[in-house]
Amino acid sequence: MKKILTAAVALAAGAVAGLPSAHATLVINVLDNGVLVGTTGPSSTGAVSFTGSSANFASITANAQGSPILNQPDLTSTTLNATAATITGTHVLEADVIQTALSGVTGTEAATGTFNALVGGPGPATENIFINGSQVLTQTLTAPTGAFGPVSMGVSSVTSDEEQFLITFSTSGQSASASLQLVGTPISTPEPASLALLGAGLAGLGLMRRRRKVS
Repeated sequence: MKKILTAAVALAAGAVAGLPSAHATLVINVLDNGVLVGTTGPSSTGAVSFTGSSANFASITANAQGSPILNQPDLTSTTLNATAATITGTHVLEADVIQTALSGVTGTEAATGTFNALVGGPGPATENIFINGSQVLTQTLTAPTGAFGPVSMGVSSVTSDEEQFLITFSTSGQSASASLQLVGTPISTPEPASLALLGAGLAGLGLMRRRRKVS
């Protein structure tokens, strides 16, 4: 009986672990050689977008999704597109997607990323992931195209995560796109047949106990 109760508690905990965080917030910060280009206000809708430009970049677009659009244990998915204007020297475009106030995800996450040097051969691109303020992954991708993953990692009590892009531009008109995702391995939930089998087992256990009392 104790084993059955333990299994029921585990199933309930698994269902709770997959619930979205009601107050998680997303924000995007964009920098050029460490100087802030722009930022978004915090969003609690599960989606946030940045569109802008600067003296050195003709266009910068970043889109991110998180909780509650992504059901935990999935954490964040981001895409980035940028085109350099007329530039002198080297410019590192940095985009930081930060999600806070998560509900304490624990489990296994899988990270994947891509980089495409669309025009003029920009790069390299470095993609980093931080969990609860600590860096857990870094990948450097080179032109013309690069990809990595899935890279698996165990996480515990996640309350914040960050996806970071660092892309080097050195020539006017260069253009690039990149993506980064951090998704979880969902906890399996019982199918109806499994629940029926569990119910039959409980009924059988009760019948056996009654027979023993009669005998």
